[in-house]
This record gives sequence, C-alpha cells and structure tokens, in this order.
Amino acid sequence: MRQSILIVDDMEQNRKILGMMFQDTFEILEAENGYEAMCCIRENQDVLAAVLLDVVMPVMDGLEVLEHMQDEALTEALPVVLIAAEEPGIAARRGYALGALDILTRPFDPVVIKRRVENIIELGIHKREFKKLKNEAENDALTGIFNRKAMEDRIGGILNNPETQCGALCFIDVDNFKTINDSFGHLYGDEVLKQMAENLKSCALPGDAVGRIGGDEFMIFFRNYSSVERLKQKIAGICENFRRYTAEGQITGSIGVARYPEDGNCYGILFCKADQALYHLKRSGKDGYQFYDESCTSLPFQSVLTQVEGETK
Repeated sequence: MRQSILIVDDMEQNRKILGMMFQDTFEILEAENGYEAMCCIRENQDVLAAVLLDVVMPVMDGLEVLEHMQDEALTEALPVVLIAAEEPGIAARRGYALGALDILTRPFDPVVIKRRVENIIELGIHKREFKKLKNEAENDALTGIFNRKAMEDRIGGILNNPETQCGALCFIDVDNFKTINDSFGHLYGDEVLKQMAENLKSCALPGDAVGRIGGDEFMIFFRNYSSVERLKQKIAGICENFRRYTAEGQITGSIGVARYPEDGNCYGILFCKADQALYHLKRSGKDGYQFYDESCTSLPFQSVLTQVEGETK
C-alpha cells in the first residue's frame, strides 16, 4: 500500500496544485478545513507520510489543528508542513513551537516544494523509528502501558511540575494471582493482566500516568484530583472494575494509596508509603483500598514487590 499525503486548504485550486506535485508517488487525501483534517488524520495516521497544512482556514485553522495534534501526540511521528500566503512571522514561531517541521509560502515552486517535502518525509521516517524504539523501552510488552522505569520518570516529572497541586500514587495488586494462573493457565492470566491495564487506562485522565511495575502489580498516578472524596470514588471504581471482570467473581484487587504532598514530595517516598499501605491491606483483608496512615506502620513491613516467587498473595 502506498503512503498518503494529506493536503489541507480551504481553496480547492491550491489543493489541486499541490496534489499534482505528489500524485505520482503518494496517494493524495484532501480536507478543506481543520475539522475535516483532524478526522482524516485520526482515520489514516498509519498510512500518512506527511500533512501539508494551510495556516488560515475557516472552522479550524492550521495552528488549531497543530494544537490538537500535539495534545494527541500525533506530531511526534507525523511530519507537518505549514502553508502560508506570505512570510508568516508570529504564526511561524507558533507553528514551530507546536511541532511543524517546515513552513512553505505561496506562490509554489514545484522543484523546491517537492525537495523540501521529501526531506521532511525522510525525517518523519527517522522520527517514527525513534518513537518505536522509545515505546519499546518505556512500555510493558504484554499490556502496552508504561513499565516501572517509565512510571518512575513520568511521576517524577509530574511532581516537579509547578502546576501539580496534588496527586495520589496508587499501588495496585491482583489478589491471589498465583491461584488464577494455577487454576486457569498462564494464557488466561495474561488476559487478566491486559484487561486490568485497559480498566486502569479507562480511569485515567490525560495528565495521569498508568503502568505495570511487576508481575501482577500496577500503578496509577492521579494528578490534581478535585477532592479527596472524588479520589476515593475513582479508586473504588477501580476495585469495582476488578470484580466485574468475570462472572465467577474470582478476580479482585487491592490498592495502597499515598498522597502528594501529604505523605511525601518525591516518587521514592510516595512509592514506599503506597507499598506499606498495600501490604497492610493485604494482611488485614484484601479486595479494597487503603490510604497510607500511621496504622500502616503497626505491622512488620515486607514490600509486596519483593515477595518470593510462589507465595500466594
């Protein structure tokens, strides 16, 4: 299948001129405003080689399209070239800041345009290769969510962001997971873990972070929750999602919670206290959640992550 170039311009004549330059090498997709462009990008991102994007358009202009693409992390691997009627000035600086790789001005010189776009597409290939390697390094192979190292880095970045007013690190463990594997097999166990990851992702907002940090251990960090009551509702919802996974009801989860800044101001302290809260919960009764408090220090502590292989949790 040939790759495609999306040409976004409210003037049909401009779309046709650009399309003729690339139609021998690429499939040409067209959109006449930013809204149509975003729909097309979402539907065809796997085959798009580049987006040629007019700056000034009705409905949604080119810079607004770039903002949406940046929010959805689409500019990380998809090259965008802005098209302007004249030297764009401030719009150029804004476009580069939002992820555009080049800016072309009318009238078009076919030789120059083709060479510059081809160079941008080559750069996009390298960016996609880099993104693939980065994802393999950061993401858990089974579930596709962040791995432990990536979670540590991501949460550390969130905590260092001055816009982070509060947060909650939730350490989650699937109850009796060894029994699940022994009773139904490891393939079934893998499906449970993948479903758990999907459940957690459905509970997260764009500023949150979700990861798998061990065999059956997960973590979610809620950033800037509106109230403690709302936080408890979200955590209770995670527990309920565990219980709903099978009609037989064998699967439940336990969650230890540490809050920023009340319980600590760095990842290491929050992780340790969430781990203590989880350990306390699993020794006093599973299937629920426990916020860190002084009672969590009343039992001899052994990290849930460091339990020996074969122990039933």
